[in-house]
Amino acid sequence: MARSLAGLFWRDLEKHRPGIDSLRLDADTVTAWRERVRMVRDRHGIPIRTRVNAHTVFSWVRAFYQDLARWAAEEPARWGPWVAPCPVRDSDTDHSKNRARRKAAMDQRTRTLLPALPALVKAVERQLKDAQTCLATGRETMAGAPFITPAGETLLRRAGVSSRVYADDPVTGRRRDLTVEEERAFWAWAIVEVLRHTGLRIEEALELTHHSFVAYQLPTTGEIVPML
Repeated sequence: MARSLAGLFWRDLEKHRPGIDSLRLDADTVTAWRERVRMVRDRHGIPIRTRVNAHTVFSWVRAFYQDLARWAAEEPARWGPWVAPCPVRDSDTDHSKNRARRKAAMDQRTRTLLPALPALVKAVERQLKDAQTCLATGRETMAGAPFITPAGETLLRRAGVSSRVYADDPVTGRRRDLTVEEERAFWAWAIVEVLRHTGLRIEEALELTHHSFVAYQLPTTGEIVPML
């Protein structure tokens, strides 16, 4: 809100109308300002691309003018001098075109990425299997002894007493936490599986807890089916 009102609205007006001291704007000033806001510009003022959230900027400015009018009704002496006709038309704040454009872009992205889903599923499954194998092999290897990972890398089991399994990469000298690698591979696989089988949005998936699951008993067989 501050960026829209102070930067994209008033600072812009001050740059193009030096000495401006009133919120009452003439038609030419309003038209020129609306055109400038609709474009994102570089530091030299050259247009780069269309501003996708211009309607949001217009909404903040319109709300600001409406707030001034409401405040003036309660405290006319304080706010009355600042009340002016709103430079933003109601049509400028219409979100329907932006929602339709965003929906079309999301649908197109889905159509583009959908053929890659089987490859993604295979990749996370392979990553999980390799991480599990690497962790199991490392856990069974004596401290200081080498072992081969599924990717063909040679690692040295790190000595020390810990619930985690550490290994050193003699090529890079980097220490690897095989326990963490297996854990991350599992959650990557789990998230992909949840998203593709349920159709959840990422925001919804991040809010899942064990309380999100209920047990449903089939009336015919009595089988317990976990439901999300």
